[in-house]
Amino acid sequence: MDLFPEDKWQPKFPLPPGIVLRPYQREWNHNIEQAFKRGVKRQLVVAPTGCHAAGQQVIMFDYSLKKVEDIEVGDRLMGPDGTPRNVLQLCRGTDDMYKITPARGKSFVVNKDHVLALMFEKQDVRCNYTVENYLKLLDYNPYVGNKLKLFYSNYKNFGRYNKEWRKRKFTVSPFGRDFFFGFRLDGDHLYLLDDFLVTHNSGKGGLPYTALQTINKPTLLYLTYTEELVDQALENGARYLPDLKIGLEKAEHYADDDCDLVVCCVPTLGRKTSASRLERFHPERFSIVYADEAHLAVSDTTRRILSHFKPDLLLGATATIKRSDEVPLANIFDEVVFERDLLSLTMEGKYDFFTGPYLSDLCGYRILTRTDISSVASRAGDFNQNELADAINIPERNQKIVDVIENHAQDRKCILIFCVDKNHANEVNNTLQLRGHSSEVILGDTKGREEKTEKFRNGEIRIVCSVSVFSFGFDNPRIDALILASPTKSELLFTQRIGRGTRLFPGKDNCAVFDLVDVCGQHQVVDIASAFGLRSVDFLGTAIDEKAPVLKKAEELGIEVKKESDIEEVEKKVELVQNVLSGEIEVNTKAVAIDIFDAMSMPEEVEHSSLFPWVHLNDKHYAISMMKDGVAEISQDSLGRWMFTYNNLTILKSTGGNLFKWADNLVKNHAPRLTWMARAKSSSWYKKPMSNAQRDMLKKFSHINVFPDNLSMGSASYLLDRLLLHKRFYGKQKKLDSGAAF
Repeated sequence: MDLFPEDKWQPKFPLPPGIVLRPYQREWNHNIEQAFKRGVKRQLVVAPTGCHAAGQQVIMFDYSLKKVEDIEVGDRLMGPDGTPRNVLQLCRGTDDMYKITPARGKSFVVNKDHVLALMFEKQDVRCNYTVENYLKLLDYNPYVGNKLKLFYSNYKNFGRYNKEWRKRKFTVSPFGRDFFFGFRLDGDHLYLLDDFLVTHNSGKGGLPYTALQTINKPTLLYLTYTEELVDQALENGARYLPDLKIGLEKAEHYADDDCDLVVCCVPTLGRKTSASRLERFHPERFSIVYADEAHLAVSDTTRRILSHFKPDLLLGATATIKRSDEVPLANIFDEVVFERDLLSLTMEGKYDFFTGPYLSDLCGYRILTRTDISSVASRAGDFNQNELADAINIPERNQKIVDVIENHAQDRKCILIFCVDKNHANEVNNTLQLRGHSSEVILGDTKGREEKTEKFRNGEIRIVCSVSVFSFGFDNPRIDALILASPTKSELLFTQRIGRGTRLFPGKDNCAVFDLVDVCGQHQVVDIASAFGLRSVDFLGTAIDEKAPVLKKAEELGIEVKKESDIEEVEKKVELVQNVLSGEIEVNTKAVAIDIFDAMSMPEEVEHSSLFPWVHLNDKHYAISMMKDGVAEISQDSLGRWMFTYNNLTILKSTGGNLFKWADNLVKNHAPRLTWMARAKSSSWYKKPMSNAQRDMLKKFSHINVFPDNLSMGSASYLLDRLLLHKRFYGKQKKLDSGAAF
């Protein structure tokens, strides 16, 4: 069974023996080919790497065992044939995880993109499926899926037993969301877990070589960054393109002029002093330029190379489209042609039907402080830690931490507090002890650290103040309260911290996460909600994953969620807006009418930044009716680019500058003058009382029969626009003339 039919994409020339493309590889090649035919010449593939949960041990080439979170670039893992596999690259993050349970043997936990190395039940025929695609296979063809088995290395390769391949049936069950740790290997990508199970790392190694099938002139420049990745690119090139001449451009190595494939180390060719070396290559020398680790393509060294060449196709691949400096990849690429999102918000699979939950609930609390960190400088994508310590290590804020424990965590048995530095941890600890609490400081250089850590694990120490030593790789399932007393801009660091509370323990119902929220000014600080990609809101101690759908629905409906909002307010707004948009509510009381107009009011960013009443359809889409002259829109694509569309006009926004000021200028430049002047919030009609015509239309489209006192024409017009534009873009009804909203 194939999840991506063979006839949808086939190579134009045969692949070498032994190379079989997986369904998702054929899918991205199909997408690349179709986009190229549409004239898209700068394409990006976003595809993650399969990885393990923390604690999983693998066999090293010297027969020792090592946890996956401790693996480093350059390590040598044991392959199933008794030869080494070299670690070329590391992969870290969070994802939906799955537990793989053999019929006999140890279970293990991997993310959905981990590649399972499988064999058929009665044949030594191997095949590889990601966990996600294997589950689809079971749905589509359970007969074939159930014939596939995990297999263990033949022990005779290691001088132990003279056995053939051991095969085991297995089951797959959801394991919630957690951290993953993985790597890319050379060779056939196969390695051994600690029980000699054969497994596979996934990657994008063959992508640029199969993409050559799209171009009639098969010449390729492969850009990568480290010595290990250069070696891997050369090896894969020889496997996929055995008939082409391959050259290396790195340090003292120079590629011949007639090479079909040139693997280039970016630091060699992209530095300022390498201009003459770069000029050796004609700008049209290569039909494809491939940028490995494409999230680095905006660096100066890479851009010098990319600006020199004019290929038929610029192709990039990355596991993540996010950069900590928020520089958009749209500066380099035009379209994401294939994407698998590692940061999916799906919290499904947290429960196994038969065995119950695998992870503890996280219950969120927002704790507001009066501490001002708006003037703290940033460094390397996060706060300057010295300045941050000066700002937050103050008696008033430290007392607030103790107040949290006494008022909200008095029944919690194991509490971990994350502080900004050593002095902060000591001050918080002193404050706790002065108020009668038993607590300890555990840092990387703490004397007797191992003994204190063990006491913390055993429940002999209730409260621990720490900095980073427990941020990841530390497992204490007793932890039932986390106090995040050190703000951060790093989503990964924040997620690692809250992950300390997700382990199950007898008698532990959940883990409370207390997030201290300071006065941040323009800083974009990660909080409990934003760590899961959600709107910032106070969860009021409710389970985060249970309330996530409410916030996602608010985003889809374009509901304004203010930072001071709590989850109960949002739930009420979502219910109201859904009922209004569907026409399923009869509004006969003034109080409900007031709530509706509040829930569907103009968002702050439009109120304060725009001349026009842009309707917030969702977080990536705004629109405004130009009455009889059409509708103007601003929307964001998968590369993070904002674009303005009006009738047949489309304009992309360059980086920097206020979104709405940019869009306002385009409206004034391209819409009829009388129209945009009439639509402006400063128009004379805007603050006049609601008209009878508006009242009748609201009754017709929303069943609102009573209205707030002193309702203005502007407010009524905005609600009408929301109703009509939502139906125009997202409803199933025929398009309506939203000009009637005015």
